[in-house]
Amino acid sequence: MSVRLSQLPDELLVSILSQLTLREAVAASCLSSRWRYIWTNITRRGGKRAEFCRKEASRHIDRVNHVLALHKSCHLEEFSVTWLFQDSFQCEVDKWLNFALATKVESLKIELLYLHWRDHHACLDLKDLSGFQNLKVLTLSGVDVDSQVVNMFLSSCVLLEHLSIRESTQLQHLDIIGPSLKLKHLEIHSCDILSSLKINQCINLVSFSYEGSETNFDLEIVTSILDVHIDAYFFPSLSGLATTLATKFIELVMLSLEVNFGQLMGIDSYSLPKFNNLKQLMLSISNVTDCSHIGIPPLLDTSPNLQKFEIEFIWGYTRIGAYRMPFEKAECPYKHLKVIRYNGYLGGSSDAELITYLLENCLALEKLIVSPCNFSPHSRKCSKVERRSRSRAWRQLEGKFSERVELIIL
Repeated sequence: MSVRLSQLPDELLVSILSQLTLREAVAASCLSSRWRYIWTNITRRGGKRAEFCRKEASRHIDRVNHVLALHKSCHLEEFSVTWLFQDSFQCEVDKWLNFALATKVESLKIELLYLHWRDHHACLDLKDLSGFQNLKVLTLSGVDVDSQVVNMFLSSCVLLEHLSIRESTQLQHLDIIGPSLKLKHLEIHSCDILSSLKINQCINLVSFSYEGSETNFDLEIVTSILDVHIDAYFFPSLSGLATTLATKFIELVMLSLEVNFGQLMGIDSYSLPKFNNLKQLMLSISNVTDCSHIGIPPLLDTSPNLQKFEIEFIWGYTRIGAYRMPFEKAECPYKHLKVIRYNGYLGGSSDAELITYLLENCLALEKLIVSPCNFSPHSRKCSKVERRSRSRAWRQLEGKFSERVELIIL
């Protein structure tokens, strides 16, 4: 006996539509009169992404508000808004925030974009967070929040696991304190006036990501943090930062650093602490020249148990010089390093020297993945620089390895 879709109970139809995007679910309303308003009960996703010109803003606001007015579900898994903000839209932001409060949302993302960096940022007008008892993920980008607002979320949202704050111009101090917090993932990016960040007794915190200007890290020993990403571009002392991370995050397994090549010059293995538990190291180096790879071996020497190493070179220019920078022999051979990913291979003398150094000192190496230099990473077309770099990689590297090492050139 066959059953037509329109004969199914509303609960099953809502479940089916919940697997679609909001646009697809609304489009399905034209299938029959029975389906016309079924989509208003879905619980999967709310909000709407939008990037638009100023002249279309009002019309778009009306559409979003119309969708929210029709929505009947008392629960949302996700409410996400990406918006080109103007001062006159503050009331709309407040309205959408109240909608999220009323629907007991689990994941809330507000991403506000600005035409100019001097534009006035939106703020959150919050007095009662009782509606956020189900909130697990909070992402605020381009929204001004201070420490008081952040502490309100941390204290009121008892299920909060992921907190991301980006581009707030008011956040000056931040304290993440208390073993009772369920917070597992913390991201603080581009909050330019942040002067101090304190992490204390957060036994559930697993990952920490920081990008921005130099700040005072007031850290206690936190054994739960396993994954750290730091954009250290504005930190004058890479050795000092490494010492802080190694002595405070003693169980660290994954470390990702973004640095300027100048920060690597002059460092040595003796000035850096040991990351004894580190298994994966990701290093992104900007403004690279053909003789600026010399600071990399000391970083590898700090991690005796490293298993995977990924490096990215962001070149300042692509002129290949004849200068060769010799590397000293490794302090100790890297006995556990099995996989190396080498991004931004140009094919100059420094690339050749570093590859040779890695081959001689990585006793357990199984795979080398090489991605050629490309000055247009967002372009679908293969640039002339990329073609030349790939050709050099094949000529320089093919046949240079033992049979146990797999060479992959992307």
